[in-house]
Amino acid sequence: MQIQKAIYRMYQTWRPWYDAILNSYAQLFFSNNLQFALLLLAATFINPFSGFSGMVALIISIVTAKWLKLPEGPIRTGMYSFNSLLMGLVLGMYFEYTPAFWMLLTLGSVFTLLVSVWLARILYASQLPILALPFIAGIWILLLSLRRFDSPEITQRGIYAINEWYALGGMPLVTLYEWMQSQPFPHFWDIYLKSLGAIFFQYNILSGICIGIGLLIYSRIAFSLSLIGFATGYYFYAWIGTGVSELQYSFIGFNFILSAISLGGFFTIPSWRTYILVLLITPVMALVVSAFTSITMSLQLPLYALPFNLILLVMLQVLRLNYSRQGIQLTQHQEYQPEKNLYRYIHDQKRFGNQTFIPIHPPILGTWYVSQDASGDITHLGEYRNALDFVVKDHNGKTYKEPGTNPEHYYAYQLPVVAPADGTVAEVLDDIPDNTIGNVNLQQNWGNSIVIWHGHQLYSQVSHVKAGSIRVKPGDIVQRGDIIAVCGNSGRSPEPHIHFQVQSTPHIGSRTLHYPLAYFLEKNQNTWRFHDYALPTTGMEISRMQSLPVLVDAFTLIPGKIWMWEFRRLNRAPQLLRWEVLTDALGYPYVYCTTTRSAVWFSNDGMRFRCTHFTGNRNSLLAYFYQAHFQIIFADTAGLEVNDTLPVHQIWKRATRYFQDFLAPFILFMSAEHYSIVDTSDTTSQTHDCIIQSGVRRRIGSWAMASRSFSSFIQNGKLRSFTIHHLHAEAVCLES
Repeated sequence: MQIQKAIYRMYQTWRPWYDAILNSYAQLFFSNNLQFALLLLAATFINPFSGFSGMVALIISIVTAKWLKLPEGPIRTGMYSFNSLLMGLVLGMYFEYTPAFWMLLTLGSVFTLLVSVWLARILYASQLPILALPFIAGIWILLLSLRRFDSPEITQRGIYAINEWYALGGMPLVTLYEWMQSQPFPHFWDIYLKSLGAIFFQYNILSGICIGIGLLIYSRIAFSLSLIGFATGYYFYAWIGTGVSELQYSFIGFNFILSAISLGGFFTIPSWRTYILVLLITPVMALVVSAFTSITMSLQLPLYALPFNLILLVMLQVLRLNYSRQGIQLTQHQEYQPEKNLYRYIHDQKRFGNQTFIPIHPPILGTWYVSQDASGDITHLGEYRNALDFVVKDHNGKTYKEPGTNPEHYYAYQLPVVAPADGTVAEVLDDIPDNTIGNVNLQQNWGNSIVIWHGHQLYSQVSHVKAGSIRVKPGDIVQRGDIIAVCGNSGRSPEPHIHFQVQSTPHIGSRTLHYPLAYFLEKNQNTWRFHDYALPTTGMEISRMQSLPVLVDAFTLIPGKIWMWEFRRLNRAPQLLRWEVLTDALGYPYVYCTTTRSAVWFSNDGMRFRCTHFTGNRNSLLAYFYQAHFQIIFADTAGLEVNDTLPVHQIWKRATRYFQDFLAPFILFMSAEHYSIVDTSDTTSQTHDCIIQSGVRRRIGSWAMASRSFSSFIQNGKLRSFTIHHLHAEAVCLES
């Protein structure tokens, strides 16, 4: 046990260094995948002198950043150090190892770090990345300054390649080198692979193959974009008559590769539009490359990735002007992999696309019918089209009991009207008498009405309430669900009903807004269907959702809460896990497992619990908690099944979605659906108050694949345990 604790402490001590080093390599391909980073690191050591000096420069940069007490986050992600890595790779490629070289490497690494920090501060305000600009500035300054010095010495390595390969690995490496040189490699693939290697200043096919394999494993979208971007530049050069000798000589084709990956799938959400953007922007990049090559050659300076940096910064500023949900979309939640960015975006658009900042609920209690919806063909026309009318019907579809000649005969008459959301009463009209049945008051069209301000220029209005029934006055503060009046028949109302609308001004009869209702239940014969952020349509029988207190309590997770769980799996020793509820820098709450280093972000508005994001070990207990409780509705409605969709990458393993990843920007044929049913039928049980049956259904097109099911047990307002049926496993809460 003591040895395990010592190893764990050592791991905790060195893990930040391990992350910082590997992430610096991965940053060159906009990734944080450490396995991919290991392949990239290996590729840099195809030329061991370049690879070693790059590693030294990287470590110098990290040590300096820690000594300066710079923020730990950018250090650990490699943001401050990857430019120093590039500096070291270049210097190791062209200069001999001498004392002067190591001094130059140290100064260059520190200078590049300082420029990186400075640029990061400047560009942060514009939400722009620093890219390789610090490296370009640093290496140009070093190369210009070296013109006035005699040392360090320019290396002769690379002239006698066979001798160098023999010194590194004997005849096996020489044989490999000669075999590779003798292969009839197609010209396109030869330059493509060497351009990949040139990103790390490794001008050989072997490095390119290593990087290409890593890129393909890391991201199918990034790999396809790299090919498309390079091919576009390659054939554009051939088409305009320049030929591809310039590409072959300088390997500046990596500008096309990096711009395609960044613009096509990292800083933007991959789609057919971004692929077209790559096809269009690459020829522009080729022109910029040719122009800047002339300039830099006259200064005797290398071009490196300057065109890619300039084009990307310009395009990001242009794309940021698109405020709509159409066209090319910038990545808002960075997952550091194009597939994950795409799957999350598709999921979030479907799940949160109609969600409003302020939730508005139906102003009713009990079950009502929608007699006229938004854009109704009776009175909801023009600027007043986004409104709803509610009535009450019996099982025969009638709104009244016989003879139906007085307002009192109508089922809706004098039923409570409630506040649709928290707010402040803005305006009240309460002196208009009810109409007799069949007559309307066109002079006082809205009848008795209440307007409530909900903040941010958002108001709601209920009209046709009964005179003298209004319980509020202007300035009163109301909460969602407070009874504010009863249904009447005043104004333009031939029979008792409630008119409801959302508007942007505080006056009765203002222009209406298209604004969905947050939650409501639709009744269809004997079953109920849950709707969120939608507008009911004419003929719907709907009900305001009422919360079940035991569910509200069970999923009220306050920051600071500690959960201790025992995870019991078949034929395995029980695992003790500690969960803690925390908040991130933006104030969003999440559950963190200290054992598996996994986290689940969630939201709880008193009406439902919803998991919004997961990171970490997908085989951890917290991952199964995320799947089991992806969405839990607190409705006090027996047998209500609620459905949702999960992000594809959170459920489907990478190997099984290999081809889906390639096609994801164009078509999505894999899906994952979540369902949950709250069973409150056995509320007298001594062991639980209710059971939640939930699961995940996976589909390829219309084909149903293997599903997962869970059972969660609630007792005394606490989640006591949940069962993972497909694993024959159970999680028991020990403390909460």
